[in-house]
Amino acid sequence: MSARFCSLADELTIVGGHVTVALAYVTTGEYPELLRLRIQMLMESGCEGYSLNLISWCVRSPVFESDVAMRATYLLLLHRLGRTDDFHNQVFCSCLMQLCLSVAASILFV
Repeated sequence: MSARFCSLADELTIVGGHVTVALAYVTTGEYPELLRLRIQMLMESGCEGYSLNLISWCVRSPVFESDVAMRATYLLLLHRLGRTDDFHNQVFCSCLMQLCLSVAASILFV
């Protein structure tokens, strides 16, 4: 059972720059709830590497850009798999983006 889910997520591994195909799959392929469920099932099946691949494309898409739970799961997977550089980069970028939005909002509404 886990091999079926792992192979499905493996299709999103990008080799040779097919970024638009992966993002199109995430944005138009299914309902967001199904992608969340698929990520959860991959994690529970021991396919955390494949889950990380799928979730990394999800957080890049406009569908999930403001989804805090998806971002938290992404950071959790980065931490579990020992990808500390990626973890720190994501946390830094998230904090920097929030800071920029706060400054922009304060400038616009003053």
